[in-house]
Amino acid sequence: MICLPSRYHYSEAELREMTWAQLTHPDDLAADNEQFNRVLIGEIDGYELDKRFLTRSGEIVFAKLVVRCVRKPDRSVDFIVAMVQDITKSKQIENELRDAEWKFRALFDNGPIGVAYHSMIYDESGNNDRSTQVNAGRAYARVQLTATAHGLALHPLQQALQEYPEQQENHNKIHKLIDANNLKQTVQMWTRAGYGPTAGASPRRGLNAHLI
Repeated sequence: MICLPSRYHYSEAELREMTWAQLTHPDDLAADNEQFNRVLIGEIDGYELDKRFLTRSGEIVFAKLVVRCVRKPDRSVDFIVAMVQDITKSKQIENELRDAEWKFRALFDNGPIGVAYHSMIYDESGNNDRSTQVNAGRAYARVQLTATAHGLALHPLQQALQEYPEQQENHNKIHKLIDANNLKQTVQMWTRAGYGPTAGASPRRGLNAHLI
């Protein structure tokens, strides 16, 4: 039994006539077959993996595949269920954030000493949910580590992105500067990077904040 989302555009009758190889991206078939064969010989009762499927139109869809085997009392295979969750959108966001990280890394590696940059992380998914925000934060953490490894300081300028009336002018300037004026484009992070004076270790908050 195969449970596929409707965006794959295959009818139940078509799925009954198709092979697993026809549905799977060629580069992901070997890894899937390896785990499936382990199920058939009784080594495991199921597995999960991320892979790519092909729709009727040839579109590539990223998915999380969950396979479970139901066995007879003698441990032979009774039937196998394969469930597919579409994760294309989250994969696209992940790739965009990774590309942004490499762009920043190239700037840090090739830029002249003393130069300062304004950097940003934004997405065009229109899905500004908590998962997207968390992924943007993870990407920012990677950029910050890269900057630190090159002796650079990163200064967040997030207040200008807050949707308060007092920040509207700055908010609009940032979006206009990077041509992110489409309603689906959300600027998640905004920072400046550069070389500053050496600062010793200090608490994030003042001493009074730690006194009871």
